[in-house]
Amino acid sequence: MKKLNTWKPIIIGAMSASLLMVSCGGDEPKKPEENKKPDNQEVVKPEVNHNVYYAVPTPNELFNVLKTLKMPFNASLMNDPANVEKYNESMSQALNFGVYSADLAMAASYNEGTNTLAYFKVIRKLGESLNISSAFDETVFKRIEENINSGKSDSLTSLSNETYYDAYSYLESNDRGATLALIVIGGWVESVHILANSSEFVEGSEFSKRLADQKLTMENLMGFLMQYQDDENVAIVMEEMIPLDEFFMNLEVIEGEEISTTQEDGVYVLTGGADVSMSAKDFEILKSLVSDLRNSIINAEF
Repeated sequence: MKKLNTWKPIIIGAMSASLLMVSCGGDEPKKPEENKKPDNQEVVKPEVNHNVYYAVPTPNELFNVLKTLKMPFNASLMNDPANVEKYNESMSQALNFGVYSADLAMAASYNEGTNTLAYFKVIRKLGESLNISSAFDETVFKRIEENINSGKSDSLTSLSNETYYDAYSYLESNDRGATLALIVIGGWVESVHILANSSEFVEGSEFSKRLADQKLTMENLMGFLMQYQDDENVAIVMEEMIPLDEFFMNLEVIEGEEISTTQEDGVYVLTGGADVSMSAKDFEILKSLVSDLRNSIINAEF
């Protein structure tokens, strides 16, 4: 299999305002499971090394943006749970495990109990097909039902995150990086699809800035996928992502304010740095590219 050497490595640096700082210091970014901590544990900022590593946001992080911007819940933007019957090959199962993980995060973040439970069931079904069901503790699903019945939104979001990280950690620790890569692709594509279709575009608005922020996320995603480009299925999807990657590459970058960091609820957030410009025309192109890629994924056309 020929390597896709045109992909750029993961970018370390500052691109736009209000991006989540996943980790600071050291030579390697922290893995998601290493970022877990008790609710009251203090996050200590390193005193010397100020390298900042960006990773692909979890679906929960992107949908927190929707809630912050007061976007309404729209179930029609999510993949129908009934479509799970289409996914009979490991490639489509992994991609749509990611898609459904994003849909789950969306439903959980809006405290949509019925939808949340439906997507948990679909994820469990795909987890069995992918032979990663052992990553999930059965008690988690019981807790989900209990929290749905009690209407605890924060708990549903936490359990959604826990399920995502459990799958991530299991695949990583069992050297199944190619499957993990496909899951990450599906989750990110679905998240951007939902985000892009949740509001009317107004140039310079907070909504437009959040979409433009995905330029850096795309760069990091490509850097992550390069580790697994020798896998045939990963290489196929990467080829299909080239138009989207080129779109983000061509967005104009405008110098902004000096970089600064703040701590919000135990998480460091980077502000300042360069801004990415997105026009109304860019927005329509982005929606079209993401829609084409998503349709190929949810219709099992790869």
